[in-house]
Amino acid sequence: MTHMEGSRLRRVVVLALLGTAVTAGVVLRLNLDVDHDVAGLMTPGAQSPAAPVIRHDFPSYVLHDGVGHDGQAFYVIAREPMHLRDAARWTDRPRYRLQRILLPVLAWSTHPQGGGPGLVLSLWTWAALGVALTGLGAALLAHSLGASRRAVEGLALLVPFLPAAFATLDLSVADELALGLVLVALALDRMGHERGALATAVLAVLAKEAMLLVLVGWALTRGRRALLRLVGVPALVAGGWWLVLRVWLSSSRDQSEEFSVVRGLIRAVHIWFDGDGRIAGVVVGASVVVAVFVLLRRGVRSPLGGAIAIQLALVPFLSAVVLAGDWNGPRAMAPLLLLSIIAMTVPAEQPAQGDAAPAEPGPETRVSSLPAVRA
Repeated sequence: MTHMEGSRLRRVVVLALLGTAVTAGVVLRLNLDVDHDVAGLMTPGAQSPAAPVIRHDFPSYVLHDGVGHDGQAFYVIAREPMHLRDAARWTDRPRYRLQRILLPVLAWSTHPQGGGPGLVLSLWTWAALGVALTGLGAALLAHSLGASRRAVEGLALLVPFLPAAFATLDLSVADELALGLVLVALALDRMGHERGALATAVLAVLAKEAMLLVLVGWALTRGRRALLRLVGVPALVAGGWWLVLRVWLSSSRDQSEEFSVVRGLIRAVHIWFDGDGRIAGVVVGASVVVAVFVLLRRGVRSPLGGAIAIQLALVPFLSAVVLAGDWNGPRAMAPLLLLSIIAMTVPAEQPAQGDAAPAEPGPETRVSSLPAVRA
């Protein structure tokens, strides 16, 4: 399937925005009820390196104890993304934070006047648009793989209600923006729009470099050309930016908190059974179960099989910090869970190695009688 007619596309966009609006409204209301200040949308902490900047920009806001969460780092970078050394002073693990440069740049582009409530709302709005993009991207990808109209529209509306969307909006972070972009890239590639797919894939890895794993899994079922184009070019861009950061920031406080082979998963299970991080435990468990079910039913060689298998294989390598937290676990599992859900909506029989999905059957035509159409 190579395109979606305009009226259907508009309906899908409206449904994705509607689902996002409900989720965003809930998160915004809950935050304002607790903190009474938009500063709470980036979850700052009194022991964070960003604390002096937050106190300067929000003198009436009382910082909560602790180190806070990731949103404050994106905020600090968004205040002056053209002065990375200055921004790095106020972030933990500056190279790691600055690697994900897209969201801060977008937030600055719509509020270049500096810090304050306006910049927080700009950052949060782009995070919300990322949530809408996951709904749109999931719908487009499912459509390109031959899913029914009902399934496509259901994905557009309901994907913004997944746990990762609430976590992203509660923290003002880039996870859903990156995931939405990579889903759109896969859909465009399936539809034969190679330039659009490449550009979107590059943006996805600049939002979150881990999206390279999704691209690798997808390209493995699409052939060597897709591997060179959809993985090679984004990897070169992300790698080049990584080198730039190493040159500009000669010393850094960076240290990995994301990986702990097997021990991280064991520790996370202990935390869940002790009664903490139960939301994360449910999401991680459900994501793994759904992914295994999909792989058993559809196989690794199905269009999304490679990407799902790579995300599933990654789980035992993640640390308890990533898996056990109620706002971390859902974000870490978002690619695995969403790809698995999309795979469940598409026909079991799919053409391989870059073939497009079969055309939808007419009222008197059997699907099995139709030849595959080259994209």
